Amino acid sequence: PCFKKRYPDGGEYAQLSCSAGVSGVSGVVYNTSAKVSLKTTKPSFHEKHQINLRESAAVRNLAEACGLEDVVVRQWTGYVKTSHPASGEKFEGEVLFMEKASGVSLERITRSAPDDVVLRNGDEVKPPSSTKVVHDTLRMVGSKNIIKAALFDFISGQCDRHAQNVLITPSGDFKMIDNDQSFGAGWRQCAANSFFIPGSDKFAIARFGNLHVNGDEPPSQDMNLQVLLDYRCHAPGGEIGGTFPAKFARCIDWLPPPDGTSAPK
Repeated sequence: PCFKKRYPDGGEYAQLSCSAGVSGVSGVVYNTSAKVSLKTTKPSFHEKHQINLRESAAVRNLAEACGLEDVVVRQWTGYVKTSHPASGEKFEGEVLFMEKASGVSLERITRSAPDDVVLRNGDEVKPPSSTKVVHDTLRMVGSKNIIKAALFDFISGQCDRHAQNVLITPSGDFKMIDNDQSFGAGWRQCAANSFFIPGSDKFAIARFGNLHVNGDEPPSQDMNLQVLLDYRCHAPGGEIGGTFPAKFARCIDWLPPPDGTSAPK
């Protein structure tokens, strides 16, 4: 399906998978309000596959180099020769493997009216008692990991970090999945768009509701518990500043300074 996001000024921004707006030109996405072409060429399936593999490997390598791998699902590439179980279509080439993340999506447990919760021993907890289970789970999340999650989404330029892409266990451990819309390139370009990062679109949606941020509805009156994972509530003094985890601090030494001069060797 082809979805569009609508902004307060009335402009629309189509996903890059949408092919519409310019008559006779295939693969072009067009912003009709700003009259700006957002994508003029469409890579082949093979080219897109190779790009996705390289980016996925780069995201994981970055997480490991910066000491953030414990909050990101482990993934790697490998060569396979197989066939599709339903169609029988043969495939031979490099594919992406990913570890299985435990838990349920953060989106599911932070709804304003949580579903029934089934505990590991099989006991079923119904609302409103299930709300306490959710609160207890979020209280178990370590502040250091919340800060790491915000740092990871920022340095890797995640453009689609909503709560469905975070799986959490009853012990408060969580893993971030679906990290492919990274390095500022997603269905639309971004610097970083994550509910872990205040000021971003996804954070505003968690706080005020999607129908307010991308529509005309008033702000939601029901607080989404995702706001409890705002890194400012977990960093000393309410800010990270330059107080980074040791390995992360060493990792970013190679980044060029804001003035564009060469990074130190």
